[in-house]
Amino acid sequence: MSGPTQFNPPFSVLDPKVGGPAIGVLTTNTRAFTGQGPMATQSDQLLFALPPPIPILYQHMGMWTVANRRTFVNGVPTVSSTSTGIGVEVFWGAPKITGAIVPTVGAARVHTR
Repeated sequence: MSGPTQFNPPFSVLDPKVGGPAIGVLTTNTRAFTGQGPMATQSDQLLFALPPPIPILYQHMGMWTVANRRTFVNGVPTVSSTSTGIGVEVFWGAPKITGAIVPTVGAARVHTR
């Protein structure tokens, strides 16, 4: 897979349920950066804004399932514009897949495979 590399925060990634952008990310990458921010990796967890009915028991997030095969940051595959993932809602510990997440734009000057 090749294409522009994704960076964090991933505001170009849309929520599969409501179509809004991601509001944040939990990442372990502190070493590799693009001009816009840290490079996105497969282990990143995306956070989506959704008004929770019960804040502690409800979460809405996304995770990458298909990442690059040849470009790594600390041994973890990077994410490019051709990568895909899934959106997940967790309510009372029961996960529900809400759909596919696909990046829309990336770092224009950094391409990975």
